[in-house]
Amino acid sequence: MKGRDILIYLSQLYHGDWEKMYDAVQRKQPLEKEEVERTIEMMKGKAITIIDNDYPENFKHCVRPPLVIYYEGNAELLTKPEKTVAFVGSRIASPYALKKSYEIGLQMAKENLILINGVAKGIDKMSMEGLLDGHGQGIGVAGCGLDTIYPSENNEIFEKLRNTGLLISEYPYGVKPNPRHFPERNRLVVALSNFVMIGEIKPKSGTHVTLNHALDMGKSIGVLPFQAGRETLNNQLIKDGANLIEDVRDILEALP
Repeated sequence: MKGRDILIYLSQLYHGDWEKMYDAVQRKQPLEKEEVERTIEMMKGKAITIIDNDYPENFKHCVRPPLVIYYEGNAELLTKPEKTVAFVGSRIASPYALKKSYEIGLQMAKENLILINGVAKGIDKMSMEGLLDGHGQGIGVAGCGLDTIYPSENNEIFEKLRNTGLLISEYPYGVKPNPRHFPERNRLVVALSNFVMIGEIKPKSGTHVTLNHALDMGKSIGVLPFQAGRETLNNQLIKDGANLIEDVRDILEALP
């Protein structure tokens, strides 16, 4: 049995649960060759494993590097880390942040930057929408199998990413959205990026998870400035040393 086939089989068996897969590898779980081969034959979609030559180098340096990545679209986008910018933020964002995120996404398309996020509501959606309206290329990281569109309102964005960009997930087809999957997928968004842009971050929000991953991985961080007194942490992050980003020119200057 090939090593990559075993990893894909374990991914299917344990529904992409990293801990269970890693444990199975460590204890050399006994496997039946016929069952592994049957699973590979029936597998939906395309996959890259951690032992494949085209596995993204950046993933090897993140917490719990995914053992298997499922994808739809242009996998070559995974080989251009110098052009990648994670664009993330609050799901329930202010009209100002949504408008600016769309505008910067549009500008990123003109500069041939690759935008990465989880295609969630709010900042994720608007920044990716701007990028795609500008005919740019993006990478969407899903927190479920790629046969499920979540949230469903982003159906058009998912379809465009399949055709002109890339969709990836560490969860095989058939795995439904689960609340614990979304913080997990944020580490992949950050790992793939060369720069992390925050459109809006509120106290005690999910964007903190992404921010913490970015800090742990030593990523450069950019933040959209807000008016004084607004209930966001944007300006505080700028005071703490994050790059102030008003448009794509600021991103280009801050890119490592």
